[in-house]
Amino acid sequence: MTVQNFWLDQLLMASVSSTSSFWGGLSGSFSITNSGSQAIQGWSFQFVSKYNDFDFYNADQSAVANNDGTYTITVQAAAGAAPLSAGASLDLGFTVTSESDQEVTLAETVLVSGGAASSGSTGTSSAGTSSADTGSGTGTPSDSSTGGSQGEQATAAGGDLAVQIKIGSSWNGAYEGTITVLNGGSGTVAAGWSVSFTSRHALRSISDFSVQQQALADGSYRVTLSAPVWAAAQPLAAGASLSSYFQASATLSGQTVNDLFGFDTASSSDAGSTGSGTDVSGAESGTSGSGSTDPGSIESGSGSETGTGNTGTDTGLGDGTDPAGTGGTGTESGTGTGANGSGTIIPATTATISAVEDNVGVVQGNLAAAAITDDSTPTFSGTISAALGTGETLRIFNGSTLLGNASVNNTTKTWSFTPTALANNGSYTISASVADAAGNLGNPSASFSFSFDTNPTPSNPVSGGSGNTTKRVVGYFEEWGIYGRDFHVADVNAGQLTNLNYSFFGITPTQADRPFMAPELNVLPGDWVQPGYKGLNSNVAGGLGIHDPWAAYEKTFTQADQLVSRRFDKTEWQAIGEERRQGYLTGGDFNVSANADGSWLVIAKPDSWEDSQGGLQRTFSKTDWDGLSDQRQAYLVDHSSQFSWIDQWQGNFTPSGSNTEAKVAAVDAHFNAGGGRSLTLRTDGDLYSDDSAWVGDNKTDWEKLYAGNLNQLRLLKELNPELNIGFAIGGWTLSGNFSTSLDDAAGREIFTESIIDHLEYYDFFNSVDFDWEYPGGGGLATNAVSNQDGNNLKLTLELLDQKLTDLYSRTGRDVEISIATAGGAEKLANLNLKGIDPFVDFYNVMAYDFHGGWESTTGHQAAMTGDAGGYDVVTAIDQFRDAGISLDKVVLGAPAYTRAWGGVAAGSNLGYQQAGNASLAPGSYEKGNYDQKDLITGIQNDSYSLVWDDTNKAAFAYNPTSQIWSSIETTATIAGKAAYVETAGLGGMMFWAISNDSSGQQSLIGAAHDMLNGAATFDQLAARAPGFDQVLGGDGRFTMADFTSLA
Repeated sequence: MTVQNFWLDQLLMASVSSTSSFWGGLSGSFSITNSGSQAIQGWSFQFVSKYNDFDFYNADQSAVANNDGTYTITVQAAAGAAPLSAGASLDLGFTVTSESDQEVTLAETVLVSGGAASSGSTGTSSAGTSSADTGSGTGTPSDSSTGGSQGEQATAAGGDLAVQIKIGSSWNGAYEGTITVLNGGSGTVAAGWSVSFTSRHALRSISDFSVQQQALADGSYRVTLSAPVWAAAQPLAAGASLSSYFQASATLSGQTVNDLFGFDTASSSDAGSTGSGTDVSGAESGTSGSGSTDPGSIESGSGSETGTGNTGTDTGLGDGTDPAGTGGTGTESGTGTGANGSGTIIPATTATISAVEDNVGVVQGNLAAAAITDDSTPTFSGTISAALGTGETLRIFNGSTLLGNASVNNTTKTWSFTPTALANNGSYTISASVADAAGNLGNPSASFSFSFDTNPTPSNPVSGGSGNTTKRVVGYFEEWGIYGRDFHVADVNAGQLTNLNYSFFGITPTQADRPFMAPELNVLPGDWVQPGYKGLNSNVAGGLGIHDPWAAYEKTFTQADQLVSRRFDKTEWQAIGEERRQGYLTGGDFNVSANADGSWLVIAKPDSWEDSQGGLQRTFSKTDWDGLSDQRQAYLVDHSSQFSWIDQWQGNFTPSGSNTEAKVAAVDAHFNAGGGRSLTLRTDGDLYSDDSAWVGDNKTDWEKLYAGNLNQLRLLKELNPELNIGFAIGGWTLSGNFSTSLDDAAGREIFTESIIDHLEYYDFFNSVDFDWEYPGGGGLATNAVSNQDGNNLKLTLELLDQKLTDLYSRTGRDVEISIATAGGAEKLANLNLKGIDPFVDFYNVMAYDFHGGWESTTGHQAAMTGDAGGYDVVTAIDQFRDAGISLDKVVLGAPAYTRAWGGVAAGSNLGYQQAGNASLAPGSYEKGNYDQKDLITGIQNDSYSLVWDDTNKAAFAYNPTSQIWSSIETTATIAGKAAYVETAGLGGMMFWAISNDSSGQQSLIGAAHDMLNGAATFDQLAARAPGFDQVLGGDGRFTMADFTSLA
């Protein structure tokens, strides 16, 4: 194609570079240049081509058929795109399916957006009777309006076409909704129709209209909608409508549709009138006017074309408030009739029911629609579209029966209601309506239905003693996340998880690496303990070991650090019981504060056992000291031969003597002097060195002097006792010693006893996760491997199960065993599934890493199906099904990170299955891997196209400019995988790793939680995600059936 330059107007010039052909098409690039002195917002241009399926990577486009067989292609700035700066240029790459001539012809003109019928303002909805008014004048109506705001929804009309906009959910920096264009007239609207309105923000993700957006001087946008390309030649029949989803980038704070979208206002008078205006539609005659029983109805003119029109004149009398079209210059004449509404004005404010919360019994939390609750006083809550006026109340109904008035906060526009009691078992259908002082009811909210049963049966129970009653949602916390990632235990959203695994403990290979014994394990007086880490049964190889002591138990969390916390609302605070409340208030671990709304904030105290000088300390009363019996000398032992014990004493006492017996005698004399004396002892060194610590004669005497991540996990468990917290052993890096440590009975005894010791010392853990990568080989090349690995794992789990049974009999603690397994068939074959299954509570199936940077061709890392080598979700789950494993023990894993390649050409499928190099993809923290939270941001700002592969059922992102291709999961794909979990009867979902995940509306873990718990539907979760820019293969659509049909 020859390079062509065209001036689009006095400021904007476009040029087309030479193109290259590929199989079935050609590619090229447009370059637009702003030659003016000011930035251009919302630029657009057009050209003519014999082809209509242009695909621009970084702009929006549409095509309209011309009479000569060509197409007019409109290219415009993507919604939310930055202005084109003065003097700047922008390259717009494209592909188009073509034949061999490679010819593309450009038009030298640009069609100016506008010319569509103006939309009307919203009025106030009412009921009443109409009385006829007539008016005469010339012209067509240029403005009109309809009935008023319905919550987050408004309608405006121009001619027979009405535009309805409804706002859906909003999240940080964005909101979503639907736009509907309706032919409300009695006749067909001819092809070529369009409507327009103003928007405070640029709109995006509109897929079912052709869209033009013009930036206005006040920063808003004129949005013009017309039929989509595929329906451009079709009329819109009477009563027919078109709708489309949309998004906009802005943070909402109580704004309504009327605040965000503008419709050209119409005047109101006592008589219906006709106006004159520009003939927008080009019809040869107007439409007869008709009145409405609602104030704010549309009035339009009728007649035949006679020339320039004049302002319409009202001639009828009435007592209503119908608006009429505003007079102006027109090209049609006619007469119109209108009707004045009269009747009772109802409240315009509407309500939404956001949640119905069960607060008692085994099953608690927000109810899903049609769920069963045993709570006779569930809490209803929601929002109102505007603050209530004087005398207005919000009434709550069960069907038509009034339950009572809600408590409303006009400032936050929220409400809550707790019924006195649900008297009878059965179904309830709840709705909310605003009532005025006279008792007139506004439009009701959408209803919420549920059933009340005093003895409900929980659905999807989780195995084990956790008390959870939903499918599992498992997340892994990385020990090293507190460093560059700056992700702490305090960042964990415990409410979205049933299980949290700390990663990773290793297996200690030599005695030199072994920590020392704890006093409760027969430490003799005078022996010493490394501060913070105790619990192993012997100083021999084969037991558990901490990989990073500083992160695990040494780091102290100060006031300036992120500290574990939880906010309890008023109902939650009452429900947890007096004993637990007092534990928070008086137990010493937390600071507790009450808030004005009845909620309570419980936040962990900074680690206090390290004093301001960095030493370890403990304060004794005389009773404490006497209670140590013969072990008192252990607190004062002098290890000067190996370790520096610096004698520092706080208070008014300094003992004399250098040996232990003299010190004990001096302390005894100190206490015997009377006066309620106490004594504080401390070391002088910091926590990071091997200073001595005190030793007691039994476990109750020992203060657990560990901090770090492990102490934060203990506090997290205290705040969320329903959360199962486990430690994971092994992982990719620390699996090297599994094979040799478990290959004989003695080694299995040491290993399992070490696990019990850790569970007893770190007693907040209630699960153990084996992440051996991998029995029989397939992990690091340096790992020990044996063909007996699968059998030895079975023997180890059998022994551990016996020890856990003993632990339960002694302590009442129920500890679960989970296995993190690969998804590939060759690794699962070595796991000995049938042998280990009797001792396993659930499996965390790593159904990801099927493809990645170790390969030189792009591929899906977690596709649902269709992989030629069997590396997909369905094949992985089939391994468990074929082995006879109960599928409710199988937890489907999903990645919260991506696998990426750089240097990837587009090819015929936007980079899929193209050559690439992972080292050319910078990644978030390592080359070839992006955190999902980082890549989703690039998709939202249009740096990447988001594509759905409908053949393999997997999503990916591609940037043709940087040539980076990456797999990715979104809330939409996770909603689909959760639907698959439900349909297939699996046990839940698992995620590696929590630090990679987005927060808020884009959280993958949040999406799984909401789907599996019925808190959101598939459609709602799909709407949270960015829309797919393209669908490849399959039936060309993204639906829930893409997943559930595979179950």
